[in-house]
Amino acid sequence: MSSVKTRLSNRFNLSIAEIGQKDSWTEAELGIAVVAEERALVDRVLEQVTRFLDADVRLEVVHRVVEYF
Repeated sequence: MSSVKTRLSNRFNLSIAEIGQKDSWTEAELGIAVVAEERALVDRVLEQVTRFLDADVRLEVVHRVVEYF
């Protein structure tokens, strides 16, 4: 998971951390933070992140939650 986090952070200029259950090597929950002046840019980056993760055959996104502050 470390390589995935590094690639996401470098490619999309975002902050990322493993959250939730950390004792399983088969599952991971990621927290991702994106900061931008416009909500549309945040949405665009998060959509690109989702496509990036979906393209990695080692991973499966089973749930996605987006919160705005």
